[in-house]
Amino acid sequence: TVRMALQRLNALGLVETRVGDGTYVKKFEFSDYISAAEDLFSDPKLMEDVCDFRKLIEKECAHLAALRASAAEFRELHELCDDYDAFKRNVAIPVTEADLKEMARRDCDFHAKVCLMSHNTLYSYCFTVARSTIEKYIALTLQKRLDTWEKKGVSPLEGDFRHRAILEAMEKKDFTLCDKLYDDMIDYNIEL
Repeated sequence: TVRMALQRLNALGLVETRVGDGTYVKKFEFSDYISAAEDLFSDPKLMEDVCDFRKLIEKECAHLAALRASAAEFRELHELCDDYDAFKRNVAIPVTEADLKEMARRDCDFHAKVCLMSHNTLYSYCFTVARSTIEKYIALTLQKRLDTWEKKGVSPLEGDFRHRAILEAMEKKDFTLCDKLYDDMIDYNIEL
């Protein structure tokens, strides 16, 4: 039983067996483990699952953040919005792959901050575990929307205003509007 357990831990990369010397626990970072396994979660068929997960976690975190977050945390969220808007002002159309990746990262930073502002450790942890998959989801959704905006002659800054609107709805504790904005933003089938 112990031998089988050690083999499984070795296969997971958690321990290292040195012949004639013994078995040693390796340095373990959970985020590295998730990154190594993220390809398992990035299957295009999981788009609907990611959408459902985001709606469940992020909408609830926004509600809790509206009730629990400090004024300083809201200022930090405003700064994230300002930085993201400043970045989008300088994005050329068509958007490069590097700019798309950076937009997805900044988009995800906003949502991660909202989760932290909820002051619910488990929700924040769940978001962190799923973050790389969420970023991929955001990039796919954003690319789809950017293509539509380009055809309509709309800049990324004009087309993507919902972060700021979500922030304002949270500050006003307008949960109905906040939920609608999140649903529209997260649902990859909705053209903004």
